[in-house]
Amino acid sequence: MNENDIERQLRQQSLARPSADIDQRMDSLFHRAASGNLRASPPAVPVWLAAAACLVCAAAGFAVRPLLVRQQPPSTVVVVVPLNEALARLLTGNSANRSDEIDFSRAQIHVVRQETSASEKL
Repeated sequence: MNENDIERQLRQQSLARPSADIDQRMDSLFHRAASGNLRASPPAVPVWLAAAACLVCAAAGFAVRPLLVRQQPPSTVVVVVPLNEALARLLTGNSANRSDEIDFSRAQIHVVRQETSASEKL
């Protein structure tokens, strides 16, 4: 059966006549629904119980989080500055009104991370 046959059969089908009875029944149903009591049904779960469940879940999440998240020791940043005359005077306190600037152009920055031992990883 192709599309043309289906269209021809649909055009030959007789249509149902409009019914005043169905219109009246639908109108009465809509009227009763609109004029009915608009009171909301009580919630399936009391509000206090839902709030208590949220608090319990939050507390459990905060309690379990340290077990799931791997703790890493903080990194240490070390700045290595080669010793020069101005820096030596500054460190020894002999910088009596000298305008020499300390040269940080050759400074090196190292980030040191502490490795965790096997016993700490467990």
